[in-house]
Amino acid sequence: MSDPHVALMRGINVGGKNKLPMKELRALFEAAGCDAVRTYVQSGNVVFRADAGSVDRLATEVTDRIAANFGYRIPGVLRSAAELRSAAGAESIRGRRRRPQASSHRLLGRDTG
Repeated sequence: MSDPHVALMRGINVGGKNKLPMKELRALFEAAGCDAVRTYVQSGNVVFRADAGSVDRLATEVTDRIAANFGYRIPGVLRSAAELRSAAGAESIRGRRRRPQASSHRLLGRDTG
């Protein structure tokens, strides 16, 4: 069973640099084994479904494919929908800051542990 995830890619299509058509970005994620791949405008933000066991491999594979096909490496953050909901909920409640739970965040291309 595949779970929903999001990839937040930095610096794609900003100021005419690091041009990457969203159609091609979706194709890279699909080639890496993701399903239901969608992008948001020209932002480099990608929503997709993937098996939890393939996510670590996926982060490296996508950044390697971008480098091979487009000639540049970009940083990004890869999170499950549950991790994203948890991070958003930890920000504040009724104006008071809460301490977010420690979690491992996968950066595209490496694990921050």
